[in-house]
Amino acid sequence: MQQKTPKKHEAKSFLLAFGAAFLVLAVIATAVVMIVGRKNGLIQEEISKPQVEDSYIPSDEDDLTLLLSFHEDPSAEDTPASYHLLHFDAATARTLVIPLPYQTALDTSQGTDTLDGIWKEGRGEMAAAAVGEHLQVPVDAYMDMDLAGLEEFISRCGTVKYEIAQSSSFTRGERKVSLSQGKQLMDGQKIVDLGYYLRTTQGEMARNDFLAQMVGLFVELRIAPLYLEDADALFQNLLECFSTNFSAQEFVSRSSFFRSLFSKDGRTTAISLGGRYYSNRTSFIINDTAVRTLRGMLGAG
Repeated sequence: MQQKTPKKHEAKSFLLAFGAAFLVLAVIATAVVMIVGRKNGLIQEEISKPQVEDSYIPSDEDDLTLLLSFHEDPSAEDTPASYHLLHFDAATARTLVIPLPYQTALDTSQGTDTLDGIWKEGRGEMAAAAVGEHLQVPVDAYMDMDLAGLEEFISRCGTVKYEIAQSSSFTRGERKVSLSQGKQLMDGQKIVDLGYYLRTTQGEMARNDFLAQMVGLFVELRIAPLYLEDADALFQNLLECFSTNFSAQEFVSRSSFFRSLFSKDGRTTAISLGGRYYSNRTSFIINDTAVRTLRGMLGAG
């Protein structure tokens, strides 16, 4: 058998060592690019979730219901707001997104007014209390956001993909808007523009359902994996981008529940409420069946 010469052996050893070193550097470079990209909102695909050992025992005390309100420009009287109840359910390990029309009529001890009218009077805290009183369900906190806050949050956590059904071009104020058919990366402005288009062409319910889908996508594809990666950083981003009375204590006390919930895929569902518009669509009444269903979903009997 022919012996390997020392030079050939040295060359092979060098190639193996070089290859191993190159592989290590490639892995490190990829990790650095992903971290930097994610901080700048450039990572658009689904963020992989770390493996979580799930030993959580469900407790009703961990249930959480938030009232999300969005006003593109809070100072503009003619900009319709959007409102959603976001419910995290411990027993079923599900997240429910429930759109509420801004014209929803609420009966409270202070009288009857629309959801948007109550928000304009006392912002999120008063609106959340009114929704809870009218529906007789617990609403634990509010989260108010405007376009600037939404865009900042998306720049930090990344966009999501959404398939737009058809191309459209229209004018909003002095701005010309063009939306292309097919899968699009949805930033804050594109979300608002598509919502506006759906409202003007298909009605308020179409806009509400679309926005509920967007909330669900962000919870499932962005908030959940980011929570598992760094819960403290996620909470800090929420505080810096939105106005809320959801406290750090409430957030931390549900850490076992959130880790269990967010480690599961496909647990977010958008729910539509039954009801009718009245008075030239200035008032929306949620029907009794929908109210009873909602109370059951949110653990209020």
